[in-house]
Amino acid sequence: MRLRLRAGGGAAHHVLPRGARILRDLIPFLPRMALAPRFDQRAGGCGPLADLAFGGRRGAALRRGGGLLRRLRAGHDQKRQTDDEMSHQCLTLTPDSNPYHDRFAAAYNRKLADFATVFRMAILPPICDPHAMSIPPRFPQPVDRAAATDAAKTADPRWLAHRYDPDHDAVHLIDADRAARAAATFLTDEHLPSATQPVIVSRKMARDAVQRRDPVHFVFHSAYCCSTLLAQALDHVGVASTLKEPVILNDLVGWRHRGGDPAYIGDVLDSALTLLARAYVPGEAVVIKPSNVVNALAPAMLSMRPNARAILLYAPLPVYLTSIARKGMWGRLWVRELLAKQLADGIVDLGFAPDDYLRLTDLQVAAVGWIVQADLFAGLATRFPGRVRSLQSETLLAAPRQALAAICALFGLSADAATIDALAQSKAFGRNAKDGTAYQAADRDRDRSDGAVLHAEELDKVLAWAHAVARNAGVAMDPPAPLLG
Repeated sequence: MRLRLRAGGGAAHHVLPRGARILRDLIPFLPRMALAPRFDQRAGGCGPLADLAFGGRRGAALRRGGGLLRRLRAGHDQKRQTDDEMSHQCLTLTPDSNPYHDRFAAAYNRKLADFATVFRMAILPPICDPHAMSIPPRFPQPVDRAAATDAAKTADPRWLAHRYDPDHDAVHLIDADRAARAAATFLTDEHLPSATQPVIVSRKMARDAVQRRDPVHFVFHSAYCCSTLLAQALDHVGVASTLKEPVILNDLVGWRHRGGDPAYIGDVLDSALTLLARAYVPGEAVVIKPSNVVNALAPAMLSMRPNARAILLYAPLPVYLTSIARKGMWGRLWVRELLAKQLADGIVDLGFAPDDYLRLTDLQVAAVGWIVQADLFAGLATRFPGRVRSLQSETLLAAPRQALAAICALFGLSADAATIDALAQSKAFGRNAKDGTAYQAADRDRDRSDGAVLHAEELDKVLAWAHAVARNAGVAMDPPAPLLG
């Protein structure tokens, strides 16, 4: 059972699976219940679900339904409850408390508990992927006000600069040693238990307490291109410590999108980089892999750190589109949210009128977002010659030792031949970077091949269209300054 929604009044249609249709039918009674606030670390803040239209990729699905968002917001002014109360209320709905119960049961022959399952799966869990978007922050109260003045913690690199609160010009530090960071897929609350007990300090005091500046370099990426794998492989004692998508940078993106003063944001960005570049071993480099939603700030970061170098990691467009198609509805929703943020950043200049984007298919939107990032990467390589190199994910996978050796040379890392061999033999190359399960090259090739066959017709048409768009906009499909030959 599927629902066909017309987007923006245009001719394009977007098909959502039954789970999304159930959510659509649940919306009429949503205003009758309180919507609990969620804390979305990947998104750069937290806020009530109703006000945010569920935020991130899920929000994009509902926004495409047009009037759904207006009906969601009807419940925003009602009293908010905790997540536990929300879940309990979903599970205990009865025909008396829910006038739509009979219609749902007749239409889908599903139990009320099934609706609660869909609710939890599609709405309640926080979005945790490398590219979730910005939400106005609502920060927790300090656990210990006395500890917030402890400058010694700021000087200790194990205290990670996790969040930024612009209302109080404060930084949230959390206790996350090297092992905890290495084990975390991303530096989010989901993977860092200590995030529930932050030490909150004045940003200026934290910045001034840093006693040295260690070398810092960057891995900017297009998403779904083995960037997490690369960050895991580079994390080696005495060579580099890596930060996989620190949320404090997402906070600055969200603040910028909410109208923060650019000059002030620049000052805070400089402080954030200072706090992030605290290596465990003096002189050891820190390699930051931001979320790709932070890419628009890449020129500023490279300008602020003139000694920094950067890798521009990307997947070829066919590989990228196949990956998005394989991820189903959530992947397709994510690319729409990404494009919305790129438009907010002002980095989209492909000759389209604003309404044109509403008429594109999901994979066309994915292609537009990819081309925008390719254009940004080309600009970085041109603006910072000698400091920036591009690297295709397929090259990294096919020649890991050569790629890692070239990266170490570019970053000036202390890595001899034996160390580079150790990096190339990292377990990261044999497992899924997101969940740690075994994932060999044969598994990757099989998944890609299956996805390419399943979505062949759509992929072929979108690829031809995307090449024409890029050609007309003067954007090369491969950024300049390749790392390897």
